[in-house]
Amino acid sequence: MGPIVGTGQGGFARDGLYARGVRLPDGTLAADSVWVNIVNLHAHIQSVGRNVPYLDHKGQRIVAHVVAGRSAAGYNGTPAVSDLSLLKVGRHVQVLGAWHPDTNEIDIATVYAAA
Repeated sequence: MGPIVGTGQGGFARDGLYARGVRLPDGTLAADSVWVNIVNLHAHIQSVGRNVPYLDHKGQRIVAHVVAGRSAAGYNGTPAVSDLSLLKVGRHVQVLGAWHPDTNEIDIATVYAAA
């Protein structure tokens, strides 16, 4: 059986819970594997495009999409705000977000950085 995809209430459009298993006669799923596409990356900012920071994560290029009204940044340990304009090329960041399966792209939930 292929993946079963569900989106949690309040999540990003691409948030997903995936399960592999078999459907039982009563319609429930007996899962032998369950996974989610949440990411927690430590990376460096390579460049910044319009609403898209490009990251280097262990030599891999990551396209990080800013989601209007959803993405936030925390600078120097302060509470997260919607202003991501202080992100600077060359700086280390930690990014929490949702991975676009089978791509090198993520949607940013929160990025932590030094100002």
